[in-house]
Amino acid sequence: APVAERARLSPATDAASLVTAGIEPTLAPAMLADNGVTTVDGRAAAAAATLVDLETPGADTEYWLGYRNFYVITRYNRSSFYAMSVFELAEALRLGRLVEEIRAERR
Repeated sequence: APVAERARLSPATDAASLVTAGIEPTLAPAMLADNGVTTVDGRAAAAAATLVDLETPGADTEYWLGYRNFYVITRYNRSSFYAMSVFELAEALRLGRLVEEIRAERR
């Protein structure tokens, strides 16, 4: 099941009101789309989601759609930054394993 994916917001999106809905994924895909929130490639959210804002000094705020598994990670530590770090580490490990499997097949 999905954990998170990068979000694209339309210029008219009121991100603050969507972010304050909380960390639990309660925002329906249709409601997010109606408010100008899609995935980076323009698809609607895969399931009910939360809108996560990752603010970094000196950089633009990143917006992500967090799904149920993202929320599960936050049950250990409520920080969205923590959950995103866990997710990105897991993705890097998965990609590394895939690369190793491809290399092994070519030998």
